[in-house]
Amino acid sequence: MAHHLVLFLGTGALRPAPADAGPVADAREGAYRLTRYAFAGADGQFVSGPVETPFVGEAILDLAPDRFSHVHIFGTADSMWDALAESTGDAGVELAVEIMGSDNQWNGPVR
Repeated sequence: MAHHLVLFLGTGALRPAPADAGPVADAREGAYRLTRYAFAGADGQFVSGPVETPFVGEAILDLAPDRFSHVHIFGTADSMWDALAESTGDAGVELAVEIMGSDNQWNGPVR
């Protein structure tokens, strides 16, 4: 049976624009914070992990690599696609180019 992991990629922390800045969008503060993730058993002992990453989806996939047959990542144009691509290396860069294309618009199939 196919198992799907659905993830939402956010914008990271936003710094509000100054009140006198006019119609300026809020600025992104930087990257997600590095966090430690692990799976614990019923006795509270680690079953797997810990894994240190800024992305919970990456931790889930590292901790349970055979659990999901499909991964779906949703986000907006303001989501941290660049940080995700940087974190996942060459595969992430290829994925980001496929998703956003050179015109910063969705170029992939809608399923």
